[in-house]
Order: sequence, then structure tokens, then C-alpha cells
Amino acid sequence: MKKFFEWVKSLFVKSVKVEPLPKVNTPVETPTPKVEPKPVVIDEPKTVDGYVIGVDVSHHNGTVNFKAIKDAGHSFAYVKATEGSGSLSPKFYENVKNARAVGLKVGAYHFMRQNIDPIKQAEFFLSKVKDLGLDLIHVCDWETHDNADEATQYARVKLFVYYIVTGK
Repeated sequence: MKKFFEWVKSLFVKSVKVEPLPKVNTPVETPTPKVEPKPVVIDEPKTVDGYVIGVDVSHHNGTVNFKAIKDAGHSFAYVKATEGSGSLSPKFYENVKNARAVGLKVGAYHFMRQNIDPIKQAEFFLSKVKDLGLDLIHVCDWETHDNADEATQYARVKLFVYYIVTGK
């Protein structure tokens, strides 16, 4: 094995010819451009107790003043996209556009219904948000039990989230 490595090394050593650089009698002066330092402006998000703050909005909020939200120091907005397997929030696309217009990071959430197939809900949600290039991960808003027991609720939410993450 040692001979093999020596042979490989010899291939490279023989193929490289190193010549000395020509000597230069006079040094070449390169003018140094004067660069004025610019202040670095970092758009630090406002925090409360170390947490970045934001809002969640839906059509229930009516017309949202996203500029006021941004001016108050919020750095993101989660916008309700869908509910169940067929209800698109009436102001979803408008709210996404308006939140982005003022520089907020935007994400979408789905309002989970426990009495509807979680895969159908996930498919519907993704069909409405997949091409928007949102800034934040998708969120499942799980508030109601729709008469499902706790174990069933957990299983359905897990199926929904698994499908959102994997597409399966």
C-alpha cells in the first residue's frame, strides 16, 4: 500500500513545475481608497421577557392595521388561512399581503376541527398556502374538541401535523 501512495505522489510531483517569480526592482504603489465607515443598522425585533412578539389575526378581527402592529414593535403575524376541510378565511390573502407590505414576517395557521378527517384538513390547508412562500412554519390552532375524547384529539392533531411536515 505504501508503494501505491508513493506512486500517486510521484504523479503529482512530476507534473508540477515551479518557477521562481521574476524580481521587481521598483515597488508598485497601490493607492488605498478612503472608505468612510457606515453605521450598521440592525432591525432588532422587540422582545418581551426574551421572546420575539407578534400577532395572530383572522377575518374576525375585521380590517387589520398592520402598520400599527409593526410600529408597536411586533415582528411577525400569523394569519388564519383555513378551518376544517373546506373553509378558507375570507381575509387570508388580503391579510398576508398587507402584513408583508409593512415588513412583518408572515405565517399561516389552520383552525383544526376534531370532527373532520385530519388528512383532508391538511390537504386543504396546504392547497391554500403552498405557493405563497411564507416566512414562518405552519401552525395548527387546536381549540375545540368537537365532542372527541382526549386520545382521539391528540391522534388527529398528530396526523394533521405529520401530513403537513411529510406530505404523507
